[in-house]
Amino acid sequence: MKTLLKPITTLENRSGAWACVAIAMLALALCLVVTAMPAAAQTAGEGSLEGTVLDTTGAVIPHATVTITNNATGVKTSIEASSSGFFSIAPVLPSTYTVQVTAKGFKTLVQDNVVVDALQTRAISPQLEVGSENLFKN
Repeated sequence: MKTLLKPITTLENRSGAWACVAIAMLALALCLVVTAMPAAAQTAGEGSLEGTVLDTTGAVIPHATVTITNNATGVKTSIEASSSGFFSIAPVLPSTYTVQVTAKGFKTLVQDNVVVDALQTRAISPQLEVGSENLFKN
């Protein structure tokens, strides 16, 4: 009787092993799909805009407000620079933008025609003057 049960037990073990392999393959495929999603988002064609806000002596201006306006759509995006004056705005649709930088005790800087290209990082270094008037820079 032991001889008759042994092949059945072996067959059952094989079926269980195939089920484990199938589950492992399904889990691997799911992991590959999930990890590919961020890569697809990165290649969607957006760019970015970054820089450091400085004064006319080259010293950083912390916590300045940087606002970009898409000239084609009018959509505005604002961000506060870090304590070291650094800012990064991403993702940014490829287009031409107007950049406005404000900080307490400094003149507002407006820079027109800043072009952001697809899959590129556009770097700018806005320099603010001490005062309270508007300063337009093209």
